Amino acid sequence: MPYVKINSNTGTQNIYYNISTPTEASADQIDPTRPTVLFLHPIFIASEIFHPQFTDPLLRKFNLVALDSRLHGLSEGVLGSSFTFFDAADDINNFTNAVQLPPVIIVGVSMGSSIALHFATKYSSKVLGLFLISPLTAWEPEDVAIGRREIWELWKEGIEMNDADLTEQAISGALQLGFNGQTTETTERMLASSISHSMNNWSTEQGIKDLKTISVDFFADRKPLPLNVLSSIQCPLQMIHAGADVAYSLEDLLEKKKDFDDAGLKTNIVTIPRASHFANVIHAEKINPLLSDFVAANASLETPAELTHLVISPFDHLFETEPDEADDDY
Repeated sequence: MPYVKINSNTGTQNIYYNISTPTEASADQIDPTRPTVLFLHPIFIASEIFHPQFTDPLLRKFNLVALDSRLHGLSEGVLGSSFTFFDAADDINNFTNAVQLPPVIIVGVSMGSSIALHFATKYSSKVLGLFLISPLTAWEPEDVAIGRREIWELWKEGIEMNDADLTEQAISGALQLGFNGQTTETTERMLASSISHSMNNWSTEQGIKDLKTISVDFFADRKPLPLNVLSSIQCPLQMIHAGADVAYSLEDLLEKKKDFDDAGLKTNIVTIPRASHFANVIHAEKINPLLSDFVAANASLETPAELTHLVISPFDHLFETEPDEADDDY
């Protein structure tokens, strides 16, 4: 499996990642003749959440790169007693240096969108465009913060009491946040993978503390970026509002757009009707063409033709086993 070591504020992180090119599902390096897209995942589900993008020939004409962030998926390392969006942005910078990525288009979902935004303020020369799906509000709404804490408390109690019902309730809460409780074959298999990662990363005493840091405090402690910081962003922003998002409303996003406009940024909003917070999964057929067009409009390299051959996702192995069978293995 592909890993790269990076330095961080808590020491060495061993980052799991995948580079997909038009001809390889998991390549050692990008194709330098193609635009490069970097994907940043949300909370709870790691980089496999982008399987619907990595399996689409419309997007695989580009280099697609995804990594598991700290305390997620298969990445290894110490989180630390506190963790900020700028810490996460520094991780992304160190990762792009380690795997020698050129300036990229960044796709961020929820948490990933805010990491992308902070990265673009600090490392603006490395970003050609920001494609932000279900971006977070400047401040965390109280009801959303309460919901995040309830998910963590259920998980904590379930692990400490060895109570499967409580951990299932925590997982159900996470599904409600991400998918409005909707289930498809794809979401079920993502869930199976996420459960495995969760048990590996968040089931020890330290892991439970770390989960609070990354899934509760990380969100609740965030602060709005000042206009003078936002104005350092040098690329266009495409924001995707999920029409059925249970966490953040269109009004919230319009307020965020006003801040971007006041900072002199070029921004646009597209709403995907009936889409849940993790909109790139169930509504990939609407998201992917928008992303393809955005990359074509903002990449520094000429956009190649759409692929005509079948492409293989680096996450295919996670989607080959029935979810119930996968759960039995954990």
